[in-house]
This record gives sequence, C-alpha cells and structure tokens, in this order.
Amino acid sequence: MGKVILPLLLLLAMASASFSQSVTTDSLAKKITTIEESLSGLKKVKFSGYIQAQWQKAEAAGIKSVAGGNFDPNMDNRFLLRRSRLKMTYTSDPILAVIQVDAGPTGVVVRDAFGAVKMPGAFKNLSLQGGLFLRPFGHELLFSSTLRESPERARMHQTIFPNERDLGFKLAYKYHSWLLEGSLVNGNSIALENDSRKDFIGRLSTPDIKLGKVLIVAGISFYEGGVRQGTNHVYDFDGDHFTAQDTTKGSLIGQHAQRRYLGRDIQLSFPWAAGKTTLRGEHIVGTQPGTATSSDSPRNAALPDKDTYIRPFRGAVFYFIQNIAKSNWQAVVKYDFYDPNREVSNDQIGAANSLTNEGDIKYTTLGLGLNYYYKSVTFMAYYDMVENETTINLSSYTKDVKDNVFTLRVQYKY
Repeated sequence: MGKVILPLLLLLAMASASFSQSVTTDSLAKKITTIEESLSGLKKVKFSGYIQAQWQKAEAAGIKSVAGGNFDPNMDNRFLLRRSRLKMTYTSDPILAVIQVDAGPTGVVVRDAFGAVKMPGAFKNLSLQGGLFLRPFGHELLFSSTLRESPERARMHQTIFPNERDLGFKLAYKYHSWLLEGSLVNGNSIALENDSRKDFIGRLSTPDIKLGKVLIVAGISFYEGGVRQGTNHVYDFDGDHFTAQDTTKGSLIGQHAQRRYLGRDIQLSFPWAAGKTTLRGEHIVGTQPGTATSSDSPRNAALPDKDTYIRPFRGAVFYFIQNIAKSNWQAVVKYDFYDPNREVSNDQIGAANSLTNEGDIKYTTLGLGLNYYYKSVTFMAYYDMVENETTINLSSYTKDVKDNVFTLRVQYKY
C-alpha cells in the first residue's frame, strides 16, 4: 500500500507546483499588460509650464500701468509673480485637449480649457475646437508669453482683448499650410456670459514664405461683435465731439453698440553676419464702445451700467529683435501706440461741449530690452518709456504723466 501512496503524493505535489506556477505566470502577465496600457495612456499626456518672477521700478508711486498692472498708492517698486502656469495637454489623434491654470498669491485662475477634434475622411483638413481659448486675432495675441521678447503685450491688445481669451467654438481649415479660422465667442473675455449676443472672429494666415534667406508670415483678422448698452445714453463720435443717439423711437437699454476690428500683421526674419534679425508689425483699426473715461472691452460678468461712448480707434505694435551673433544674448526694440479716438488729439480732448475725456487720450510706448537665454531659463531686462497725449482741458494730462517702468524678470520653463 505504501508503495502506491508515495508515488501518488509525489504526483500531487508536482501537479500543485505546476498549477501554482501557471497561476503566478498568468497573474504576472496580466499585471505587465495593465502597466503597459497605463504607460501607453500616460504617453498621451504632457505636463509643461513656466514661472515668471520679476522686480519692477516705476517712475512714480501709484501709477496706472499695463506693465503687469497698476502700482499701489505710495509704492514705486515691487516684487511680482507675473505668471505661474501649469499646462496639461492630452493628444490622441484625432483628439486634443488642453487645460492650463495660473496659480498666484491671490488664487488659481483657469487660463485655457478646450478640446479639439480633427474631422475624418473628406473633411480631414477641418477641425472643431470648443471651450476657453486664445482669440484667433492677429499675431501678438496668439504669441505665447513664454516666447515673447517683451514682458507684456501691447497696450492696444490689453485694452481691446483683455485676458486674451474667450469662451466659444472655433472651426479651423488648413490647406497647404494656409490657415482659415472662424470663431463664435461670448465677447466677454474669461468672465461668464451676461447676454445672448455672440461675437465673430475670423483670421486668415499664410504659410511660411521663403524669399532667399528671408522667411515671411502674414495674416489678416476681423472681429464683429457688440457691447450691451446699460443706459439710455449712447454717444457716437461726430467730427470733434460726441452726439447722443436718438431715443424718441424707443429705449436704447439692452441694445448693442457695434464692436468691429480689422487687423493685419506681418513677421519676417533672416540670418546674417550679426545674427538673426526678426521684424514684426501689426496694425488694427475699428470701432470700440466704451465709457466716458475708458475704452476697455468687456471683461466682467455683471451687466454694464454706465453710459456708452462709441469711438473710432487705431493702434499698432512693431518689433525689432536682434540675436547677437551666435551668443545667447538678444536685443529688443518695441514701439506701440493705441489711439482710442483717432479723430481728436491734444487740446481737442476735453474741450467744452465735446464730451471727450481721458478715455480719448492716445498713448505711445517705446520699449528697450536685453534678453539672455540659458537652457530653460530666460533673463530679461526691459524699460518701457510711456508717453501720453497732453491737453490743457484735463488737469491730469496737461503734461506727460511719469509712468515709465523698468522690469527685471527671470523665467523658468519646464
């Protein structure tokens, strides 16, 4: 009997070991497959971002400024965390999704949150994007703050396109590197919508055009929208003064004042013995609704409650950028102007019965900068020289306001 039992026990032990090994191998294979699937999914997600820390010195305490915001009263210099961005990009053809936040001392703000999908088949050159994204208008607006050679966008862009972004949908059609974009947006920047009106933005940009060593890119942009009128007092500009719109045919409250822009831009670059030279230019003209003291575009979820002043404006920005030979140094000259009312100037502003005010003052800015690039770190020294129109009719603008600003910035990109 013992001769039979012993072989049976040995066979059972061998079978058990074989079964255990099979189970262990199968479990390991499943775990490896799960890990591979997880890693494959992670490859579709990319995290990036940057931090801009800076010190600024203003020409006078408490000045109004577009160089990172107004200075507090009794303060003429400051440390500032200008931008602190974290961006997540998910790519899985034909889908793209982006979320970007800005984390600062005052809280966290969503800067981008959109999804995009490329259409299949015969519509493969067409893509649809929806969410919160950069307005497709001009060059400066779309140019990333990580790459821009000056600390801030031009005054013109900060005024008519506050926060650069808007909520809506965008269709884009690309054909042989020509890009045609059309968007419907709230027209209220990143703030929540406060009425039913939607604005249209269109842009056509060229592919890279090479003429010898010169590389050229250009584009034209169009904006058509409206700003809700919060009171029954709406003024059009006529010659050298504002004229009230007729209210005898009904209330003007809740109607929309026209907001229309036409922009054109061009960028060219070429290498030569002194290094790479880049030239850029952008010009915008149009009609801009505002208040008596400001021509800012809407950026607030609250309904407007001030009288509306509709102005014919124009503005432009020009860059001269010179990389110094083959070094990491770069010199920058930037000139921009914003004229909120191109039909009046100087002592015409604030004249009796004209209803013109500080909202009609023209500003020009000459910026001089020097940048140094070291791996993923950028060092920037930049001086903004700001000049405003003067008029004998407004006490705050009888002479040029002392509002120049010097900026020292370090940008860390990851």
